[in-house]
Amino acid sequence: MKTIIRYELKKIFQNKLFIGAFIICFVAMIAISAVAVYQYNTGVRGSFDMEYLENGKPTEVFVSNDTIDELRKAVEDFEERDDIYYESHEERLSDYADGGTVFFGKYDINTSDIFFKLEKGEITEEEFEALMSNTPKTSIKKQYFPEYIKLCWGVEEYENIERAIEREEFYASSNDETQYYRDYNAFLAKQHREILEKGFVSGYDYGWENFYSILSQDVGIFLAIIIIFGLCNVFTLEYSLSVDAFLLSSKKGRGTLAGGKIIAALIYTVICFVVYALLALIISFIFLGAEGMNVGQGESHLTKLLTVIPFILVGCISLCFITLAVSAFCKKQITSIAVSSLVCLLPFLTEFIIYIDNQYISQLLEVMPINTVFGTYIYSSRYVYLDGNFIDMRYFFPFVALAVMIVCLPLIYKKYTSHQVSN
Repeated sequence: MKTIIRYELKKIFQNKLFIGAFIICFVAMIAISAVAVYQYNTGVRGSFDMEYLENGKPTEVFVSNDTIDELRKAVEDFEERDDIYYESHEERLSDYADGGTVFFGKYDINTSDIFFKLEKGEITEEEFEALMSNTPKTSIKKQYFPEYIKLCWGVEEYENIERAIEREEFYASSNDETQYYRDYNAFLAKQHREILEKGFVSGYDYGWENFYSILSQDVGIFLAIIIIFGLCNVFTLEYSLSVDAFLLSSKKGRGTLAGGKIIAALIYTVICFVVYALLALIISFIFLGAEGMNVGQGESHLTKLLTVIPFILVGCISLCFITLAVSAFCKKQITSIAVSSLVCLLPFLTEFIIYIDNQYISQLLEVMPINTVFGTYIYSSRYVYLDGNFIDMRYFFPFVALAVMIVCLPLIYKKYTSHQVSN
């Protein structure tokens, strides 16, 4: 068995399709991290312009009902200082000749709040137009940005949650919405209230944000391709080279050969996953550091990492079994590659290309193995709607993987061990 496994692994890693896919994946990860570093140095992280922080990243701060009034008071005291604002609109324009993000402080107008008031009927169209046209002309001077951002960071996150709760409770009680949408908004409002009650940690977390972006579909597609291309010929290659007659009649037995191939494929899949995860960690944190692991709403980035990584492995193993099953049925390499790619990627392609209005079908596609590999659940929590309840989508991933294994494993064994050798 060990000899079979070593031989199969050697055959997989010498596959030119695997080598090409691995190189592309590595280049993609480097490119995405390079873009992130560029954005950190010259661009925007969320609503805060990092270039004005002068390497003084906002420190982590715990924000809760007990601390928010104190934090708001600090921001209000800062915003009441006349010396932090430009004295004239012309002065601001001259200082902004090279562009940049503008912060208005106490003069800021939240346009989303105005839209919401119009939607609720609290203001008329005329009042809406007047408020929208009344844009502030005075803003905070550039030299005060670092101090202002560090003060308002946590407060703005808290207030965004408060505004979200107001909107969610409004839609949860609206008769103009579907039952699903009402239930969903009621569920989100309850979750957000719990976050405010328990509190959350706010602060700089760009290293973690970049790490999750690497684990997204932008690079995850290449991991999927590495697995599919590496395994699509495990059984097919023997058929196409007409060496199946020798192998299937050997003293090792058909079951032993099939078992060795499956074990080798699983080892290969785990190796690809480990390399992928390590590259994401190393590349991202060499560039941007590992600060902010304690930051997060509901769950910290570290907690999310400990759940995201295993689920990606679960998705990879599912793709492994699907590809092996296709390979066991195909006699030509090109057919195996095409069918494996189509079967594995179809849930993602369907959801990506076609708008699906039915939430049950959409949710079914989202728990498929390819989306588990892509980490579509990383940036924001996803839920499955069952009988009026919302269940964390991640709970379904192991069951989907188990179902794939139960279906594919017997197909692989039965097809390969009963394969009729051509004379």
